[in-house]
Amino acid sequence: MRSGDADVHVPDINDYLRAPRERVRSMPLGLKHPVELTHIAEVRLDKSWTIEPEHTTVSDPAFDFERQVGAEGHSLTLTDRFVSKADHVGPADASRYLSNLQRARDATNYSIYAPVGAADDEAPARPTSLAERINWPIAMVAALLLAGYGVLATRLYRYDPPGPHPAAPHDFQGQSIGGWLVLAGISFVLAPLRVGYLLAKQLPSYGLDTWGPLTTVGSTSYHALWAPVLLFELAANLALLVFALLLVVLFFQRRRSVPAVYIGVAAASIAVQLIDLLLSAGIPAVVKAGGGDWAALARSVVAFAIWVPYFRLSERVQATFVRRRRGSTAMSPVAG
Repeated sequence: MRSGDADVHVPDINDYLRAPRERVRSMPLGLKHPVELTHIAEVRLDKSWTIEPEHTTVSDPAFDFERQVGAEGHSLTLTDRFVSKADHVGPADASRYLSNLQRARDATNYSIYAPVGAADDEAPARPTSLAERINWPIAMVAALLLAGYGVLATRLYRYDPPGPHPAAPHDFQGQSIGGWLVLAGISFVLAPLRVGYLLAKQLPSYGLDTWGPLTTVGSTSYHALWAPVLLFELAANLALLVFALLLVVLFFQRRRSVPAVYIGVAAASIAVQLIDLLLSAGIPAVVKAGGGDWAALARSVVAFAIWVPYFRLSERVQATFVRRRRGSTAMSPVAG
């Protein structure tokens, strides 16, 4: 093989994975049974490549499918096994059967890619520079998003809730941040660090080496939802980072807007997690890897249910966050 693309097909297996013409059925779908087929495809490579082993299984009441991908030296081996388990599928089960059939067909798609332009094995590849590895369109989108979020954060920084602030209870007059607010402050400080860590982990997904295969039609790793999911995660996480930093500033300035800004940021974070999980659930590779972190969403909802009432009703909160953007608003003490 020389440089370029090469697709490896397994027609004998695909014959049993073809979808019927009529997908919406009122009658049972007849199937070939019994069938037990093992297909081994060996591809001889012109050099020793680093190929990660893969193992995919699809189990359905009507069939079992298994694919194993392995490489040793100059050989790539694709082993497929199909075993039928029933001679028909009922109308009520057709949707489930077709979905699993599609998953099995997707697993049989395998492409070998080598960068175009490598004349032969002896010619060393020219190392790519940092500028060539950067996905500049995505970098520009990120810069524009940060600029827009910066403008919104500046406007929100100037925000002071309308109307008089409730009089501070006498017990908390003149006190600094204390009580349960210490825990809240720690969580506020950790929030931008956590979002920044998530962004750092996701950055390789936006590099040309990864972004191209995930978003290019015909690529083995392609799925139509990859681009929307990655762009949504980029936009959402940059927004959460900017406004989490703003919340830290407002918190330590003891601004009156802290409760409202916190509730908004926390609600937005939950919405982002939910949308991301729902979108990612449509990508087979994500589902195969274990799906999204629904437990993290549950923890966020529980924290929201605890802290929102506290920030709305706590006397300490009312007494702590009393300052306006220009100067401080002195609170008259209440007689004990």
